[in-house]
Amino acid sequence: MKPGIFIIGDNHLSSLELEIDLEKKGYKVIARTSRSKSVLKGIQMYQPGIIIMDVELDDVVESWETGLELRQNKLEIPILFLIDKSYEGSFEVSNSALLSKPVSAASIVECIDKLHRYRY
Repeated sequence: MKPGIFIIGDNHLSSLELEIDLEKKGYKVIARTSRSKSVLKGIQMYQPGIIIMDVELDDVVESWETGLELRQNKLEIPILFLIDKSYEGSFEVSNSALLSKPVSAASIVECIDKLHRYRY
């Protein structure tokens, strides 16, 4: 069974396009939000199998902190970070992956499948 997906991203159009691409591939996007701060509440409400964070360059630290906060709250839901290819830093969050944008829907699906298999 494919996991339900929670998309977090500041760009509404990008998040909607990602949702459409994923649904064409047979995935169900169960929630979208533009605020990292509402993630914990959303996770408790929707119980996703995968979280996708579409990270803008000015939100890298906040997104990383959100990932760490999830782990501190014992939430081991896999996280896929989508980040601009010009980002030169690095960060690590357990049970997560990072893809550089622009990225194809096929690459996202492949990564989701790997994260999902790892979890189960």
